[in-house]
Amino acid sequence: MNRNRQNRNILIGMLVVAVLVMTTGYAAFGSNLNIVGTATTKDWKVDITSISEGVASGTARNVDTPDFNATTASFNVVLVKPGDSMEYDITISNTGNVNAVVDSIDVAGDTTATEGIKYTVTGVEQGTKLDAQSTNTVHVKVEWVGEQQNVENTTKSITVTVNYVQA
Repeated sequence: MNRNRQNRNILIGMLVVAVLVMTTGYAAFGSNLNIVGTATTKDWKVDITSISEGVASGTARNVDTPDFNATTASFNVVLVKPGDSMEYDITISNTGNVNAVVDSIDVAGDTTATEGIKYTVTGVEQGTKLDAQSTNTVHVKVEWVGEQQNVENTTKSITVTVNYVQA
């Protein structure tokens, strides 16, 4: 019986040592993990920020002062005779911190007239970059082309949409 008792004491001792080793191992591998990082938010802000008063050629003139808001620039011009024109510069600013690029330009209205009122839109095209904290300029020219004195449609409008996406 003494031998059984001795074997039992050895077994209990080994179990105590095993528990101590497991406890120490858990403590060593169960330490806290600290993760430190920095997050930066992106600010998308591409808007129209100004429109020029317009440069007149011939007897053309503004009916009203050109106007704009964040997404729309508008003007109302009078062309008196063939050869008259008005030209406007529309400034688009990227005041955010994300670079942009022109994805598309949509022009609604007739820009191909050979007689009467014609619009020309230049300055940006698909793929034109607009870096953060910089500007692009869209140039719009409205003119009376040809020699026709009596234009059938004396009022003509145009809508130009410049679509920007993240570069």
